Amino acid sequence: MKRLLSILTVLTILVLASAAAFAQALPVESPETEELHSGMTFASVADEESIQIAGPTMSKAFIEDYLREHPEIFWEVNNYLYVYDLVRFFEQAYPEAENYSTYDISLSGIKKADLKGGYCVTFHQNLAEDTPFDGYTELEYAAMVAIAMRELNTDRVYVGYYGNPEISFVCMDKETALRFAVRNNQNSIYCVTTDETLMNPKWNRSLNPIRGIK
Repeated sequence: MKRLLSILTVLTILVLASAAAFAQALPVESPETEELHSGMTFASVADEESIQIAGPTMSKAFIEDYLREHPEIFWEVNNYLYVYDLVRFFEQAYPEAENYSTYDISLSGIKKADLKGGYCVTFHQNLAEDTPFDGYTELEYAAMVAIAMRELNTDRVYVGYYGNPEISFVCMDKETALRFAVRNNQNSIYCVTTDETLMNPKWNRSLNPIRGIK
């Protein structure tokens, strides 16, 4: 019996060692260099996803439900209370900023983000073309930032300046970015690698009006 146990122990060790070696030999997808699910399109997720936040005023109810399910996010919200005023007064604070650009923000000022890949996406929805921030409070915007960072698996925030400034994130997983855009009623996402804007056919303009886009 002891000999049998010994043999089983050795076999278990060998199997585990072989599995570890095999796992190390597998190619690893780096989120900094390779975008996942590159063949996905909005059409691919259209039948499975629908608008989850129907305009910015619906964010409050969504946040309450989300925090009940993910209470750990609550403690992160305070880290992003600065974001609302940052984007709301971006044009006044940085008149040198160029439209149609994504920016890194730091205490020393702004600089164009040096993005290597991924998909730019946001949760921001305009209440109206001329009042893009009135649908949120400072706290709601901070909570949506914390939620978006969890959902998009990212740890950085940017300012996307496209018509009006808004918070922006880079998601390396294309399918995740597409689904997030549909749920948050976004007009599009932007592919950094191909410099291509991917349009969301489910975008409801009446809930998120964008100046110059019908």
